[in-house]
Amino acid sequence: MGTAVVLDFSSLSGKLTADILENAFRNIITPEDTSILILKTEAFSRKQERKGESSYLGSYPGFHNMESGMEELYSPPYLEESGAAWIVKKGFKTIGIDNFSVDNFYSETLPAHHILLSSNVNIVECLELGSVEAGTYFFLCLPLKIEGCDGAPARALLISYA
Repeated sequence: MGTAVVLDFSSLSGKLTADILENAFRNIITPEDTSILILKTEAFSRKQERKGESSYLGSYPGFHNMESGMEELYSPPYLEESGAAWIVKKGFKTIGIDNFSVDNFYSETLPAHHILLSSNVNIVECLELGSVEAGTYFFLCLPLKIEGCDGAPARALLISYA
């Protein structure tokens, strides 16, 4: 729990590099004690128009049919290695995202996970940020304590200072 900054990348797709994160971070006034970074991508709420039909396909076009080749058309924002390293360098202790993963969904090596976790940065995924605007908040995340697991369901709250 602590002070969090939400950066909005809902208009982007693909890699979130160190430069992209730094540019967005520079535009938000944050207190010095900000230890949590939350990335809004709107991955869950994007619509994919296909063959004249509107359907929700989760975060990724082609998610239900990986053979369709649609994954080439759209890749939700994800942390590229330099972006993950930037988070560590800035001293964030927790990273949150409204996506299934901080890494590219198709990655088999999960480089952002390795960079973040090896630097003791907590990762919170699948947040619901649809009505959240970029800015500074108080973040509280209460995961279930499950012995022997590398993840757990959690209740996450984002509280506005205003």
